[in-house]
Amino acid sequence: MPDLPIQQGQILTGSLFSEPMRVETARANSPASWVVGLVGTQSKRFRKVTLTADELKQLTIVDGQYSFDGDGRLLRLGLQAFALDESLAAAREAATLDAMLLAIPR
Repeated sequence: MPDLPIQQGQILTGSLFSEPMRVETARANSPASWVVGLVGTQSKRFRKVTLTADELKQLTIVDGQYSFDGDGRLLRLGLQAFALDESLAAAREAATLDAMLLAIPR
């Protein structure tokens, strides 16, 4: 049995599909074709398709597995920006509430 060119968890994109598709199952059908179970990343609809070697060449295959080799400084910067945005939103809500409470006649 030949090695599978696609693996579970990978993302397939290309003109054959209307949205990026995540590989759920993959098995060889013949030396030059594979039966693949796919789920749309947006629609969550399952499709079972047979892909030939020529069709696979038309697709972009992205490894769907997460890697943790990114720049930690960028992650920290993003988390700080998120926290700052949340605290600013809370301050705006508090100021709005204060203004509403001051507008109530006593």
